[in-house]
Order: sequence, then structure tokens, then C-alpha cells
Amino acid sequence: MSPRRSDAPFAPLLRAYMDREGLDVAFLREDGSLRLKVDHRLGIVLRPVSCGRLALLATIADLADWPSAQTEARLLTLLGLAAGLVRQHASGLVIDERRQWLQLQQVLPQDADAGELDQALEDFLNVLEFWARACDEVSQRPAGWPGGWR
Repeated sequence: MSPRRSDAPFAPLLRAYMDREGLDVAFLREDGSLRLKVDHRLGIVLRPVSCGRLALLATIADLADWPSAQTEARLLTLLGLAAGLVRQHASGLVIDERRQWLQLQQVLPQDADAGELDQALEDFLNVLEFWARACDEVSQRPAGWPGGWR
């Protein structure tokens, strides 16, 4: 059973963000997260995680849409690119618990303030655009495409 909105963990930073933006608790999803719609294609979820921290999360690919024979090669290509960017960006690629979605995630510390959240959201959006394009490009490559990023 998923927690009701009133029972969901609540990161202080999420509460402060909602207060600043004039958002009521009714905007929260059942799991206590808040979905921000960026455009018709991209969205970011602000999800409370352990110890009062806040995660920024965005789905960039539905792994079920990838042919199973190509999934590993595509993931390896993207992970190779991610390894080259790990020092430049606070966000990273993850696969959800059900192994259905490739996602971009960044976790803010418990003591982050509103300014840090604003900066993290701006950076996350820029990186999200990059990863959405990268996933699209990798998905369009023909079977047997050599590994690595070209």
C-alpha cells in the first residue's frame, strides 16, 4: 500500500518550494512527490527520499520500447558517455526499481536551501535535454552499431 499524501515522507526543501510557489499539498502525488511539467515532452519529479533529502528525477527512456537484443548495447553506450560526464554534473543515470525506465536522478542534501534547489533545477533541466537527445540518438542507431560515442 502506498502512503497517502498526508503520510508520505516530506522533505523540508520540498515544503519550502511548495510554499514559495503557492502550491497546496493537493498537488502532491500519492507517494508524496511533486511533478513539475517542463514542456510537452519532459517532466521532473521532486521526490522526498531518506533523511529529509530531495531527489530530482526524470524519465528519459522506456526500456520496454527498446528491442531486448539491443538494450544492453544501448545502455553500455550511454553509460560510457555518463562516465565521461560524472565530474561535470551532479546528476546520473539510474534504472528504476522495476527495471522499466532509464532515468536521470540527482539527490540534494538535507541542508540544501531554496537557492540551491533553483540552481539544481536549472542544471538538471540542461542535462535532461542533453540526455533526452542522447537517448533518442542511441535509439535510432541500427542494430550492430559499434559501442562508444561518436
